[in-house]
Amino acid sequence: MIRLEQLTKIFESRQGRTVAADRVTLSVEEGQTCVLLGPSGCGKTTTLKMINRLIMPTSGKVFINGQDTTDYDSMTLRRNIGYVIQQTGLFPNMTVAQNIAVVPRLLGWSRQRIAARTEELLDMMALDPDTFAPRYPNELSGGQQQRIGVARALAADPPVLLMDEPFGAIDPINRSAIQDQFLTMQEKLGKTVLFVSHDINEAVKMGDVIALFRDGRLEQFDTPDHILAQPANDFIADFVGHDRTLKRLPLTRVAQAMNAQSLTLQPDFSLAQARQLIAEARLSSAAVINQQGELLGIAHQDRMAGNGTLSGWDPVSVKAHPEDDLRTAISLMLDHQQSWLPCVDDAGHFRGSITLQDISRALGDGTLPAEQLADA
Repeated sequence: MIRLEQLTKIFESRQGRTVAADRVTLSVEEGQTCVLLGPSGCGKTTTLKMINRLIMPTSGKVFINGQDTTDYDSMTLRRNIGYVIQQTGLFPNMTVAQNIAVVPRLLGWSRQRIAARTEELLDMMALDPDTFAPRYPNELSGGQQQRIGVARALAADPPVLLMDEPFGAIDPINRSAIQDQFLTMQEKLGKTVLFVSHDINEAVKMGDVIALFRDGRLEQFDTPDHILAQPANDFIADFVGHDRTLKRLPLTRVAQAMNAQSLTLQPDFSLAQARQLIAEARLSSAAVINQQGELLGIAHQDRMAGNGTLSGWDPVSVKAHPEDDLRTAISLMLDHQQSWLPCVDDAGHFRGSITLQDISRALGDGTLPAEQLADA
């Protein structure tokens, strides 16, 4: 865990006195990713650099797992904290393997241990060790260099990782891929991460919690969903954007919005019984399931004329999974011109259904305008 207590940095110059960080207090739990977010010059990078004492605080304390960092000398502290910057900071005269090995060498690791760790990290970064270990930084793309920067920061397996806009210089397609890769890696490793960004979309995607700064002050510290749903003031509301409801879509799972009690029909129901149930539920269609709960198809009211047993249901052309996010569900609805989706688990069992109204209720925002949903 990392705790900052009243962390303050004041810069003195001939031009006057600048408060870069003003009594910043927050706690990041072990294994969490906290994004320090805000416009340029708001104090987020200064706050990050005070954690590993690249910038000395004017006042305040930093605790890592309950230990005051002033109990360590600067070099020992930095060797136990991974640090990744936008420009990667790779040594150009060293190979990839040598760059990754910098801190383990300083810590006295054996060659065999360093080699094994280098191979492990390159595999984790989806870079073939035989191909990339002997290369030099100028032989790599920007995205590959950034991955090596992350690998180097993780080389000695530090409990804390500091990242200063690490993906900011990468093109959008590669940035998204590296973000996804980092999230997968973080799920496995569970590092405590502080991540500087000025991009609200990146913060929402990467952060378990967000610390939103303005003019050196911490304006709001909360989960991405709470910040989007309940911005603390007008500045934060403007910063996160007027489309903040749409930004919440990837944060909410279908399981949180779906109707688990939605109407289902059995294949041996009579047509009269099926018509009555659909009419009472004020629906135009319903899911047909067997006795094992498996989804067989969709029955439509306008095709239930006559007598006899239920038959002729349509196969399921599109469905949602309870673990899908709401953005995925809305995209499926719009792409397939569906007003609702059946929700089916990995075993093919019907778990409920979801509509635009269900999504709107889950987000607590009344109704989402159709033109906004079309852009989701």
